[in-house]
Order: sequence, then structure tokens, then C-alpha cells
Amino acid sequence: MEKEVGSPRLLFENLDLTPVHSILWKGLHREGAGKPVAYDPVWDLRALMLRQLLQIPYVKDLVKRLRRDPCLRGLCGYDDRAPCEAHFSQMKRRIGADGFRM
Repeated sequence: MEKEVGSPRLLFENLDLTPVHSILWKGLHREGAGKPVAYDPVWDLRALMLRQLLQIPYVKDLVKRLRRDPCLRGLCGYDDRAPCEAHFSQMKRRIGADGFRM
């Protein structure tokens, strides 16, 4: 795929989210006992950023787009399946309003 100025792919390839990893992983564990993390929280943040860039009004509409469009899923980092709407709600609740302001 050819890179275009202003494309989300170009943005995600050049955006360093390392400074917010600790915020994104808050309340999650990477190893050991417990429920495994199904989706990397960086992928979730990319999806929420994509929602803003594409002016998708609601998370439920974002989920529909991710499920229907393999290119959008791949752009965020998801492989064969996209998370459900509840997944994004849980992420927002886990991180909290202060985490999203940073």
C-alpha cells in the first residue's frame, strides 16, 4: 500500500506510544494466572484514535467498521477479529478519565 500524506497508516507507523504504555496496561497483566489479555491495549488506543480521525460518531459504529473492514482491523493491529463494544467500555473504565487526559 502506498503511503499518503495524512493517512492513518503513516500516523500509526510514526507514532511512538511508549510513554503511555503504563497507562494502557493499568489493571492488566502480561503473564501468570488469570484471564489472558485478548487484545493489546495499544491496538485499542489506535482504534479509538481512528474513530476520531474518521469521524465515527459512536463506539458501536467503530466496532461495526472494524468487523467489516479487514484493512481497518489490520491498521489497528487486530488480526482476524475485532473487540466488542463492551471491550472499549471496560478499557475506558479501567484507565479512567484521568488516564485519557494525559
